Amino acid sequence: MTTAMRAARREAPGPKALRVALVRDGAILEERVLRNVPVFVGTAESNTLVATGEGVPARFELFRPMGESYALRVGEAVHGRVAVDGQAIPLDALRSRGELALGRSGRGKLVLGSLTVLFQLVDPPPAPVRPQLPAATRGAFRAGIDWLFTAFVVFSYMSFFGFIVYLEDRDWEIETGIARIPDFVVRPVFGEPEPPPPDAPDAAEPTAEGEPDEPAEPSPRRVEVAERS
Repeated sequence: MTTAMRAARREAPGPKALRVALVRDGAILEERVLRNVPVFVGTAESNTLVATGEGVPARFELFRPMGESYALRVGEAVHGRVAVDGQAIPLDALRSRGELALGRSGRGKLVLGSLTVLFQLVDPPPAPVRPQLPAATRGAFRAGIDWLFTAFVVFSYMSFFGFIVYLEDRDWEIETGIARIPDFVVRPVFGEPEPPPPDAPDAAEPTAEGEPDEPAEPSPRRVEVAERS
């Protein structure tokens, strides 16, 4: 065995991850790689692995974290084969203990009713690296500035600010007197008064033309007769 092969088979330090898959009728229903979390299997929606079928419990904790590895919980409904550190261990001999520590290389095949569970302890996958652009494509801060738009914004701000300062400092002349009053106020206040109502008619009766009769002058003949007598 070469040095490269020995290095490839050397186990990586650190906690192990649990690779588990659900199989039914030769088809994989679900496969996941879990780290330091309990694994529940059953028909309930709150389980880690959800599956339906005959003989599948509603909720059963199949694996639980133990240090840097996992432990297998053995129940009455669990059957199958398990290998730890290259040694096969029958599950029937573990029912009285209730669980089995899987070490750092445990693997096996379990049967829960019509559902088959395959598991294996593996090295955890590396954490995903956030993609970054090369430094040449990122450029400097000033390279991404639109100088034409920046100049337009600065000029607009200075113009508005200067106009406001001009209005604040301007000493406007204040008009006094009647010229200061708007026209819509002057009209009702200083408008011409309404004419008075017409006087009552005279006691004299009006004539045919609508005028009162004038007193008649004495006849000259009657005056002369009166003098002679």
